[in-house]
Amino acid sequence: MRADDKMKGIVCYVFLQLLLLQDVMTQTIPELDLKGRDLDIEKKINIGFAKPPTSLPDTKERQAIIKEVKKSLGGLGRSSRTKKLNISLEEARKNWLKENGPEEIKRIAEHYGVYESLYQHGYFLPYLPINIYYDYDAESVTPVYHGNIIYAKETQSAPTVKFNSGPEDLWTLVLTNPDGHLEDNNSEYLHWLVANIKGGDLSTGETIVDYLRPIPYLGTGYHRYIFVLYKQDGRLDFSQYKKEQPCLNLPDRTFKTYDFYKSHQQELTPASLAFFQSVWDTSVKDFLHHTLKMKEPHFEYVQPPDYFCDQTDYPHLEPFNLYLDKYRPPKDLRKEVFLKRMSFVDPFKDEPPKAKFPNIKTSAETYDTPEWRWAVLWKQDNRIGRFRELEPYSAYPRPPFKPWTGRRLKSTDHDELGNRRVEGQVYYDTIVNE
Repeated sequence: MRADDKMKGIVCYVFLQLLLLQDVMTQTIPELDLKGRDLDIEKKINIGFAKPPTSLPDTKERQAIIKEVKKSLGGLGRSSRTKKLNISLEEARKNWLKENGPEEIKRIAEHYGVYESLYQHGYFLPYLPINIYYDYDAESVTPVYHGNIIYAKETQSAPTVKFNSGPEDLWTLVLTNPDGHLEDNNSEYLHWLVANIKGGDLSTGETIVDYLRPIPYLGTGYHRYIFVLYKQDGRLDFSQYKKEQPCLNLPDRTFKTYDFYKSHQQELTPASLAFFQSVWDTSVKDFLHHTLKMKEPHFEYVQPPDYFCDQTDYPHLEPFNLYLDKYRPPKDLRKEVFLKRMSFVDPFKDEPPKAKFPNIKTSAETYDTPEWRWAVLWKQDNRIGRFRELEPYSAYPRPPFKPWTGRRLKSTDHDELGNRRVEGQVYYDTIVNE
């Protein structure tokens, strides 16, 4: 084959590939247009501070550090194997916050949908560490991290907030709940807003909206309560958000972080983030009734009725009692169990405990008892299936389980009745006299 023919073949091959690529592009681009996707709008935007620069030591300092680390590795490994290595958790946390902490916190916040709920396509890296905690009692506190669960009864008073700041810096602290609005799913409830905080001292700030404790409603699951700390470029006027104190009207606390930040994005920059989750407890009901003077909203999932095939005269390979119970109204089945329970309940006496051997029956009880009836009695005695409502068996704790340790028991390990003495609990074991 001559060189000219070979070159012509290569040119034809490239030309065909270009035609094929053009055909693919004409099919792909209209699909993107039909979906209405705008890649510029969907791009995530960093609305926070840029990553602070890190200064690297010169070559001689780096070599000295590497030598020192290599020398200490042997000692650290030996101390770790002998369980003599002591590590300061506080120092480890500080190093983590300086190096990988902001990226990890951002990843956690994205997992919980914090940025999407507050800023839509915006995000920020929380380079400023913040410590927030609720007073649990006189000696203990409940800290706020990044998604930990705190019960609503532990958040009744405003938390303590601490962070590092310059003496003249101004800050704004916002606490919002994007999951609890009763009228608009795209709105939030503003639980706390303190502005013009000087030098990291919360008492110097101006309380725009006073603190409202979390109120996750019954049946709505876990609610996210998000703290965001903004750095101000100067003193700001938030009189448009000012509410009477105490503000006990939930509609007045309607808030949108996206609109708030959009109107002040030239003066505010988010610098720190912390959030927790809370779930309903009885303190929420008391707060709604006695403080907010409103009825407690209940949210329940309506279970659709179970579907069963049309009833037949002769069901194949199905126990007739279970088959007929499927077509009975559930209310009648619950009523039957309730009447059975009331038949042996005495309001003036304690209910008898569960029998030690509930499955052992006398010959008179088992005489001429059909198998299907025996299965029903077994479920009733063991509180299985619909007979779970027959208390109080589930109210009695089970005896603790002690695995076999391989030690031979001595007679001195037991009292005069043969019960084993172990930390105030009674175990029944075989006495071995040595």
